[in-house]
Amino acid sequence: DNGVDANIGNIAVSANGSKIIYATAAKTIHTLNSDGSELREIFRYADFRGGCPCVFPYVAISGDGGKVLWTDTVGQIFVANSDGSGRIEVASTFATPFETTTDPDIKASPKFTADGSQIYFANSLPGGGSGSGIRWGAIAGVWRVNSDGTDLQQVFSYNDMSAAVFGKTGAEYNP
Repeated sequence: DNGVDANIGNIAVSANGSKIIYATAAKTIHTLNSDGSELREIFRYADFRGGCPCVFPYVAISGDGGKVLWTDTVGQIFVANSDGSGRIEVASTFATPFETTTDPDIKASPKFTADGSQIYFANSLPGGGSGSGIRWGAIAGVWRVNSDGTDLQQVFSYNDMSAAVFGKTGAEYNP
């Protein structure tokens, strides 16, 4: 026992069944083949920024097992090859309507499209609301980014959803 909490918290398996990615309570990300071979630690939050404020990082894997992603809920989504090489950070900041930026607040595990070319994720945008200068209803919502980190686009905002589902404009959320 080295005092490290190695409990597995989140796990994902590729659609073709060839690869597995998982996150531990020690805030490490691992991949392996589904037969148990080639176990690798591909990321350690302690080495990145001194830790992860999350309980367990979210993880996902592309359908063919070639790409993996993980996020810690507070601002970074990382994508890499399943062996850990080629790591990039995608969707780390968002422009706001007030010419500022904010970190995303990832509340649900990002997902690859079936072909692995794009990632969809929900952004809750912390710190918004009255007096913050950020109108979170316009920025919070579902976003899409290419898995190479290009072409970040909002699919819909919470304001759009509110209008479609509840007949509200969204202004009600930004007093």
